[in-house]
Amino acid sequence: MPRVNRKKESNMATSPLKKKSAMDSFVERFSEIIETGAQKMDAEQLRESEKKFNDAIDRAVANKQRRGTA
Repeated sequence: MPRVNRKKESNMATSPLKKKSAMDSFVERFSEIIETGAQKMDAEQLRESEKKFNDAIDRAVANKQRRGTA
């Protein structure tokens, strides 16, 4: 059971660590997926998958910007 009246130690962090944004996590994870898949693809397939990925990111960013203007 946690102690309710426990005082904070002087060396404890005062604020939580900053987490990555959802978009940063999304881009990072898909970059890992592309790199893993790249080992199994030839150069043409790799270029095509990167193009599709970049197009999807561009659409997501454009949709986010449009929603804010309503």
